[in-house]
Amino acid sequence: MSERKIRALCPICKKSFTFGINSEIIKNAKKYPIPFTSDHRCQEGNVLVVYVDSNYEVRHVEQVHDTSNIENNIKEIPDQVVVNLPADQKIIYGCNFKCEELRDRGIPNIIEKRLLNMIATEKEITLKKIIESCKVMEKALNSKIEMSTIQKLLEKYVTEGVIFKKELN
Repeated sequence: MSERKIRALCPICKKSFTFGINSEIIKNAKKYPIPFTSDHRCQEGNVLVVYVDSNYEVRHVEQVHDTSNIENNIKEIPDQVVVNLPADQKIIYGCNFKCEELRDRGIPNIIEKRLLNMIATEKEITLKKIIESCKVMEKALNSKIEMSTIQKLLEKYVTEGVIFKKELN
């Protein structure tokens, strides 16, 4: 994979940011511009889509989702509430690293980057919220993300010690 760095301007914070894309995607595209999600985080919950043409020029940047109005996860949940939670809200993931430290690990896959950045940003996040965010990613990437893939990635990073998993009883 040949990575190419793209520079874009965030429409929210008005700051310039750089992110990498696989140049093979641009070379092999049948239609332009191509949407890419970036890992730029200026506000909680933003997912930015950057449209890149055949000359690697940015044609448009837009915010496709804002979860900033969703309440943060409750750290201490009373026992009577836990009993009534659906199974996907009883599993909580957290990250052992900051977003900057994750970038230094050189994670190549955009889905893995998004997943880990989401967990690192939220500190602790339910499986349900991860699944909801992945559905937004599917729209942004215009591609289906299998839940089995997400679960395998989560387990992989738990095993490697990058993230941790808690199950509420």
